[in-house]
Amino acid sequence: MFRGEKNTPVIAAICQAHGLEEVIICPGSRSAPLTLAFVRNSYFQCRTVIDERSAGYVALGIAQQKKKPVIIVCTSGTAALNLSPALAEAYYQQVSLLVLTADRPEAWIDQLDGQAIQQKHIYDRFILRSWHLNGELYHPDDLWHTQRVINEAILLSSNKLGPVHINLAFREPLYLLPNVNDYSLQIIQNLPNHDAVSFSHPKLEAILRETGKFWLIFAQDVYDVSLSPILQQGIDQLKWTVVHESLSNLPISGSIKNMNEVLSFDLMAHPAPEAIVYFGKQIVSKKLKHYLRNIRNLQVIQVGELLADPLQHLHTCIHAPAHQVVQFMLKNNIVGNLDFYNHWKYASKKAAQLFFDFLTHAPYSDLTAIAHLRKSLSGDIVVHWGNSTPVRYAQLTENLSLPFQIHHCNRGTSGIDGSISNAVGHALANPERKHVAIVGDLSFQYDCNALWIKDFPDNLLIIVINNSGGNIFRLIDGSSQIPELEPWFETRRKLNFQNLSTHFGLTYYQCTSLKDLEMICAKLNQLSHCVIEVVTDPVLSSQVFKEFYQYLRQNT
Repeated sequence: MFRGEKNTPVIAAICQAHGLEEVIICPGSRSAPLTLAFVRNSYFQCRTVIDERSAGYVALGIAQQKKKPVIIVCTSGTAALNLSPALAEAYYQQVSLLVLTADRPEAWIDQLDGQAIQQKHIYDRFILRSWHLNGELYHPDDLWHTQRVINEAILLSSNKLGPVHINLAFREPLYLLPNVNDYSLQIIQNLPNHDAVSFSHPKLEAILRETGKFWLIFAQDVYDVSLSPILQQGIDQLKWTVVHESLSNLPISGSIKNMNEVLSFDLMAHPAPEAIVYFGKQIVSKKLKHYLRNIRNLQVIQVGELLADPLQHLHTCIHAPAHQVVQFMLKNNIVGNLDFYNHWKYASKKAAQLFFDFLTHAPYSDLTAIAHLRKSLSGDIVVHWGNSTPVRYAQLTENLSLPFQIHHCNRGTSGIDGSISNAVGHALANPERKHVAIVGDLSFQYDCNALWIKDFPDNLLIIVINNSGGNIFRLIDGSSQIPELEPWFETRRKLNFQNLSTHFGLTYYQCTSLKDLEMICAKLNQLSHCVIEVVTDPVLSSQVFKEFYQYLRQNT
């Protein structure tokens, strides 16, 4: 498996699972893998239409009668262009069509080879969305990607009503197909929008009641205030296992805020969840994502408007606000498995205690500096985290005893650019609250143009963790062991932050030791409109970080 097998039997099987029956086939050689996948499956009603322009309108008429998407199979080159008039008509009449065009391998496009024209996005003004797929499977990710795209395309065309396009590049040989039974199919189901009165989801209820071993994961988001009380009720009364990070912005207790550390224990000792209800956007913890991706037969129910599959087990999409889904679970008395709940709660408490114990003897480093800063920040503030190491330390220090604070980070793309500018925007738009940006030295240097902004906000405090460059490369596997680390990845630069801060009219403070930091932390809540540079040793900081996880493993 995964040595160049065609993915088309999988595509046909997913179309069948979604109830698509009608297939219009325009004969051609490059599209042979698609044609064979459908005509060899007796479920489908396949019809041949030689002229692509006519084929598009035939499909349009069938879709108008059947009230569900019709599949069009087309070969490569100018043949595909001839579908355009019918797709434009379908777009403006809001008729669902799934257009599958075959393409030549990427390397041959524009190389004066037969029918090797530019086919990506050829219909974009007259479709809901387009995708491009490799027609072969070389890696497990290729199978996951193919299944995710086909599910998403069918759901989008069915729900939004309109044509969608998937372009598939095939290499020769074109007429040999694998057996679909060799693959584990992923069928993503969908629940359309409901209002608060009529919201119901019997399938969600059935999945969670059957197992009891489920997590509610709350990823990055700013949730409405109505969610926390009902979620807290579910934790306290129904023993729900709730997992979240700093960026989920949930003021609740009894949840697991340190799953990254919990998963550093012996994984064989943990009872794996059998279902996940996923709320929000990005999860920061790579360890958590990898753990869940490797659980066989995990069912993930995604709540919200996005259709994404970061855990690679997406089963059902629920397009409803988080508080409606949680209220539904509470109203229907969906109870978590008590032993399962107790295990994860105990593991979380143990990891938190080990973290506190480790901090008592840890030397001055990135970890201890951010821990001191988080313990010192109080009041009604908003914290803005830089990407790479700062946001990871935010999750690591989440269990410190703190008042609730709002947390932001540019995790949509997870880049270091724009961290200061984004915090400036928040502070300008929300002048009644204090804002604190905690970023790395590279993020600060990269975005220092934000300090030029006229009327720079008085309610913004910038804390720069200066560990001499991209210290993240000392923490991750691979880059930390190579001789090119320091000059080519860590990219140390000598920039005088005091001169930079003074140039822009900001007060400057520097910490180079734990004593300095403690003095700053004592007055931290009174400081604003200034830059605090916290200088740490990069080698020692990465060593302390790794020693903490060794400490966890040794004491489990």
